[in-house]
Amino acid sequence: MQGTFTVKSRYLENESRSYIVVSVQDQEVLQVVSVTRSTPNTTHFLVVVQTHSPGDTAWRVQLWDHARNLTALTLVIILPVVLLNKCAFGCKIEPEILCGMWWKPLPVIFGAAIQFILMPFRGFLLTRVWQLPQALAFGFILTCTCPGGGGGYLYTLLLDGDIITLAISMTCSLTVLSLFAMPAV
Repeated sequence: MQGTFTVKSRYLENESRSYIVVSVQDQEVLQVVSVTRSTPNTTHFLVVVQTHSPGDTAWRVQLWDHARNLTALTLVIILPVVLLNKCAFGCKIEPEILCGMWWKPLPVIFGAAIQFILMPFRGFLLTRVWQLPQALAFGFILTCTCPGGGGGYLYTLLLDGDIITLAISMTCSLTVLSLFAMPAV
């Protein structure tokens, strides 16, 4: 027995590139015959499936809409601006202070060890205690790995620390380091 269904994207063709992925767990029960666009200028897809033998199976239809206006060039332009905004957090960053971190790197090394080793491990332990599902646990551990700035500035201020040199330098350096360390975690 053969059947057809339509998957419609909410985006117009001139605004996005839509892709569809159809996967079936048991190919003997259900098989995907074809996946095509209904017409060349739309983002609607026709999926033809065929059953071979009676039974139950799990199948998944994933529609991916990638907006054209958020291209790689846009990301290359936006990410440095976001990085500078996160590093600055309303404070002035002096290049001399950032260069001084190269001569006294112990606070940055200590902060990086806490941020990229201790924090993900703590997140892992909490996911086990709370018995989170795998996808939620992954997101929680990843969030624990992300460097933050606002809370650190507040605690530095409350403890009479030097906000400009230590907190801003740590946020800036850990944010840049996180581009390489987070995928490794």
